[in-house]
Amino acid sequence: MTAGFWSWAGLAVLFLVAFLLSLFHASLSTFSKISLSRFLEEKDKGFREKTLDLYDETRISVESLRVIFIIAFLIDLSRPVPRIAHWPVWLFLGSLAVFFIFFDYLPRLLNSLNKKGVIGFFLPFFRLVHGIASPLILLLRKIEAKQIEDEIHEASEEEIETFIDEAT
Repeated sequence: MTAGFWSWAGLAVLFLVAFLLSLFHASLSTFSKISLSRFLEEKDKGFREKTLDLYDETRISVESLRVIFIIAFLIDLSRPVPRIAHWPVWLFLGSLAVFFIFFDYLPRLLNSLNKKGVIGFFLPFFRLVHGIASPLILLLRKIEAKQIEDEIHEASEEEIETFIDEAT
């Protein structure tokens, strides 16, 4: 039970979580809301409605958590091998290779082999992922509401008169 063991164990856990989120992301990207609804036709109506209601936010949650865990994995990659920090080019190239192979290509390949099986595996985790990323979802809702509020802002009489005066 040395620090080396815990560094490697933490790195393995981060890798596993990032890989599973990448696989979840790949499976969600191949299903639209309509195709997911067709896939869930034989499921319970309540479960289907809850899953479809959470679809958009779950997609955002999965994408966000995926990015967070990939960044954490790539940063933590230098901890078990501290000498790699002295070679930033090799660290960058290695990180790039790990990202494209394990977090992009392999999840897409696995998903293409059995799309329905992969999404079926991740269906029970929709609410869990949504719950974990709920602070992020609330923040995004607040930002979106502010943007909509700014777009709806009606011009005052003074602003309209200024606009007309400038146009003439």
